[in-house]
Amino acid sequence: GKTWFRVQHGEYKMIAEAKLVSNKIKNKFKFDPWISNIYK
Repeated sequence: GKTWFRVQHGEYKMIAEAKLVSNKIKNKFKFDPWISNIYK
């Protein structure tokens, strides 16, 4: 249903944001943060 779609979209959005933060950390500190291992 629509509720499940919203949950999926919310989870996808959080993962996308986590990847974005992960990339920023990689660029800043030049190493792979632990969060990148969660969302591969």
